[in-house]
Amino acid sequence: MKAIKVTAKLAKTRMVQDFILADFVKGLINNKSDVDMYIQLIMKKLGVDNNKACEIFRNAIR
Repeated sequence: MKAIKVTAKLAKTRMVQDFILADFVKGLINNKSDVDMYIQLIMKKLGVDNNKACEIFRNAIR
């Protein structure tokens, strides 16, 4: 059961990262306020703290 939960959380994280990457490629993320907005979105959608949200964002655009 735990493996299913971890896999679901990883899939959800990956989906959010793909969404961010798509917006980054489209040119929708241009400045610091855009980055802050997406970090707040990650925190809300995945229920993580600010540090983890920043890490997810960096991994998405890397």
